[in-house]
Amino acid sequence: MKKRCVEVLSNEDTYDRDLRRLCLLISRR
Repeated sequence: MKKRCVEVLSNEDTYDRDLRRLCLLISRR
């Protein structure tokens, strides 16, 4: 999941904001 989040954050245009927000929450743990 975290690996996927890195991808999401690096490709902001491809993914929606909700997914990015979720990833930020996960990465904070």
